[in-house]
Amino acid sequence: MTFGRQLILTVIDKAVIGGLLALAAYASSRLLEAFKADQSRELEASKLTQSEKLESFKAEENRKLEAFKSILVSEGEANRNLRLAVAEVAKRVAAGIHTICWVAWIAKFSPQEFRAEHFDS
Repeated sequence: MTFGRQLILTVIDKAVIGGLLALAAYASSRLLEAFKADQSRELEASKLTQSEKLESFKAEENRKLEAFKSILVSEGEANRNLRLAVAEVAKRVAAGIHTICWVAWIAKFSPQEFRAEHFDS
């Protein structure tokens, strides 16, 4: 084989190899871009799912917090009402004791002025 033919054969061989490499690089690039696009879509879907889960979690936690606040308000109101009722009872008992003291004082120190009407007042 002559030098010219060997040179042509080598050039054709290298061109075919270069073409195959270029084709492989192109195919690999296309596959990589497709993979990136798939990954991007999956990431967006995952973000959306996580966002929905987060919103659901926030809504549930807010509902629980509002229920807890409602219970606290109810218990606070019940305790306030109880304190007011106890204060009212204490006030009436004190007024009754005061009245009994006055009736007893009249009965002890001025029995001649003591009458049944004192019990009515």
